[in-house]
Amino acid sequence: MNTFIIVSLIALSLTAIALQIKNDKRFVNFFGVLVFAGIVQVLASSFDPDSAFLIYSLVGLVSANFIASQVKFLQKDYVRVIVPLITVVGFLILFQGKTVNFLGADYISVNKFLVVGAILAVLGFEIGVLKLKLLKKFFDESDHEDLLTGLLLFFTGISLFLGSLASSSFGIIVVAASFLSASFYNKGLTLRILVSMLIIATLPYLLSLIEGESAVMIDGDVIGGLFIGAFGMYFTQKLWLSKKRSALAIGLSYTLVMGVSFGFLWAGTVFYKMGGIDAMLGVFVGIALINAVLGRAYVGSSLFTLLLVGATIIPGYMVNEEQQEFENQVMLTAEGGVDKEGNVIAPPEALSLLDITGDYILLSDSSTVKFELGEEGKNKGAFKIVMGSVRISDDPTASSLTITLPMKHFTTFSSMRDESLRGDEYFNVKKYPTMKFEAAGFMPKSENTYELDGDFTMLGVTKKTKVTLQRIDLEGQMVLIGSGTINRTEFGMTPDASEGNIVTFNYQVVLQ
Repeated sequence: MNTFIIVSLIALSLTAIALQIKNDKRFVNFFGVLVFAGIVQVLASSFDPDSAFLIYSLVGLVSANFIASQVKFLQKDYVRVIVPLITVVGFLILFQGKTVNFLGADYISVNKFLVVGAILAVLGFEIGVLKLKLLKKFFDESDHEDLLTGLLLFFTGISLFLGSLASSSFGIIVVAASFLSASFYNKGLTLRILVSMLIIATLPYLLSLIEGESAVMIDGDVIGGLFIGAFGMYFTQKLWLSKKRSALAIGLSYTLVMGVSFGFLWAGTVFYKMGGIDAMLGVFVGIALINAVLGRAYVGSSLFTLLLVGATIIPGYMVNEEQQEFENQVMLTAEGGVDKEGNVIAPPEALSLLDITGDYILLSDSSTVKFELGEEGKNKGAFKIVMGSVRISDDPTASSLTITLPMKHFTTFSSMRDESLRGDEYFNVKKYPTMKFEAAGFMPKSENTYELDGDFTMLGVTKKTKVTLQRIDLEGQMVLIGSGTINRTEFGMTPDASEGNIVTFNYQVVLQ
């Protein structure tokens, strides 16, 4: 996100706050155009240049309807849907058959689901009014506005579902543009719903800011984020509406919501289950839900745009340089590897052990063991120093390998977490300063590939562990590589499905 967009979003937030202070609703529609254009500008970077033209065209569609809506005649019942319906359908016809590339994936710009979703977004208010006439006899007159809001939310939900079904965020933006275009004519309480729609549209973009991230709604950090966002929106809204409204209290509320939300975002660098960008998405969803139901014209806009700026900027500072530097080191496995530029390296050629018979020690500073566990291997760590020795005999079954892993060189790339893991509750480093693997006999598995059925000792417990072994040449050095798995609960550690119980490890040790 460039500086101009950041400044624009902050300006939008401050404008929303100023308008809310004055409770000035004269500019609601115009402000809706500005918010829509601002979010389009944010999302444009996620589209390729050709696709970006389509999304910018939606700003033109919205602006044209805003201007046309100033004609009083076009705001009359049964007339007010004509212009937005014609312009939305015209947009869909004009761009049918186009391909939209969003976040590297191609979508058909106009499809039957999007067409129905966009038209329903235009007609949603009118259908809601008709439904209200049928249902109002079951409700008190004081409830009619809330009932209309509920009906509008229902049709909006269906529109968003249809729009995103085959077109992702582009479909949501088209539905939002259709919804906003129609709202200029019916004077519905729709800015809050528009903001909620735009929040949903930004979620894939936010998730893409950190490579390899995904969001699962039932994860604890995501659920926590959702309720934090809901609380933040509800609490801030109540402060704005209070008769004892205090600028200091409102300012503290914004600070609290942003502080907790960004703290949740940062917590993911300590442990991915504690927070991260997926938890931040939960915050946005919570804000969107409460804002759509209870929000006022400008409050949701002010909070959303400020959080969006932070959620976009902060991930750039969340890069764990230690982990990134370590992972950039080329480490080969039998399946190959990836170099620091991200290029795939073909599986290495396995060489014969018989060419290097003899006794060796491991070059500790150049040898590494990496491990991962948990969902999709998100829990990562390494031993930066690996000590040991190997004897390679003419008869591989008479060969042996010993690897010692000093716990003081163990890391999960988070000093706070490492300190906790070295404590008595986990690895008890004072009592168990090392882990160790010992194997006697290299059993041939395939050509130049061996399996070692050795003993792995951790926390004073020794278990049989199978490890593969190959010899490769790496920049003129004699290197042994291999992999294996252990179940950490077999060594006395407490089971934890969220942390991960099965540890997969790869080693690369240099002989000297």
